[in-house]
Amino acid sequence: MTEDSRNIKRGIISLGLFMITSLTLAIMYSGVSGLTQTSVQDIGGSIFMLSSEMIFTFSYGVTYVFPSALPIMRREVGEGTYSLSAYYVAVVLSFIPMAFFKSYVFFSVIYGSVYYTRGFMLYLTMGLVLGLSAIAATGYGLFLSSFFETDTMAAECAAPFDLIFLIFGGAYYNVDSIPFLKYISLFFYSNEALMYNFWINVDEIVCPENLDHPCVQNGIEVLKRGSFKTADYTFWVDCLGLLGMAVAFNIVAYFFIRKYVKRSGYY
Repeated sequence: MTEDSRNIKRGIISLGLFMITSLTLAIMYSGVSGLTQTSVQDIGGSIFMLSSEMIFTFSYGVTYVFPSALPIMRREVGEGTYSLSAYYVAVVLSFIPMAFFKSYVFFSVIYGSVYYTRGFMLYLTMGLVLGLSAIAATGYGLFLSSFFETDTMAAECAAPFDLIFLIFGGAYYNVDSIPFLKYISLFFYSNEALMYNFWINVDEIVCPENLDHPCVQNGIEVLKRGSFKTADYTFWVDCLGLLGMAVAFNIVAYFFIRKYVKRSGYY
């Protein structure tokens, strides 16, 4: 079997497992219907699972890239076949189409089960956020790949980074108490953009008269309760935040790779 055939087979298996996860989430949240007090928490949970699955899948899915490619890359860069910067840019660009493709395919199953009543525009915009989350996660994964010598070590040592990003993402901690640290979290940008996109235009949420605990009456109250912004620019700021994180991770990763190549030599 040729290398191309193995890569195609590996890609099909990866996409199949990815879709099994999507189908599992769709089944788990298929009972969510209407805009009620119960569905507020259910939808919030489904959105958090969406962003988490996207970020973890794409970040850990690229940790193998540089450890496996470094020997060939060092030789070919040393021979002048291409520059190190051109190689790195090509690697990054090669992941972008698949990031958006997988994001929309993954979201399609869950959208058809949970979100379909909100219209097709929601599908497009939430898919966009998931695609940007995947790109930012790819940058994070390439950073891990460049920082550690093997993909196994990268996966094992990523836990502290993952924990920090998760805590500052807003699901486990009130981000109002960490107004600046939340901006280093991929999960925060992704969750806020997805939550904003879903809830900002919801004007009424059913609130039973005999409900004993406080109830939220519209989408803005849901966002405020989650410590998310409600300004008109929120969605696009979060999208730019994801792109900024992607750029930052890739710049750091590039310099780690360059430092390694200069230290080890080109052959």
